[in-house]
Amino acid sequence: MLLLSDSDQGFAGVDIRARLQAPSRLAPFIGLGMFNGASRGEIDATNDRTDNDDDGIVDEPGEKDWTLDAYTIAAYPEFGAHFWLNGSGRLTIYTRYFVTSEGRDRDQWLLGGQATIFAR
Repeated sequence: MLLLSDSDQGFAGVDIRARLQAPSRLAPFIGLGMFNGASRGEIDATNDRTDNDDDGIVDEPGEKDWTLDAYTIAAYPEFGAHFWLNGSGRLTIYTRYFVTSEGRDRDQWLLGGQATIFAR
C-alpha cells in the first residue's frame, strides 16, 4: 500500500515493484514498478435526496459528499540504496519518476525513505 500526494490531490493504492541490487551491506539498487491508485474528493450533493452530513436536513444548500474523484496508473523507474544495519534491519533511500496515465503534466518525482525490520 502506498499513499501518494501531489499539489492538489492525494492517492492511495497498490504499489508493485521489482529491484535488482548488490549483495552487500551498502546495497545500491535499480528497479521498475507500477502504482494503481484512487482518490476521493468532495462533490456538490445539494439535490441528491440524501442527508450526507447527518444533521437531519436533506438537500440543504452547499451540502457535500465524498466520492471516487480520480483513478491513476503510473509506471516508474527507481534507483536507491539499502544500508543493512544488521541481519534483520535496514534503512532505504530511493527516488522514482512516476509516468502517469493522466498525461505528462501530471508526471512527478518522488524521493522517499524507509526503515524496515524483518522478523525471523
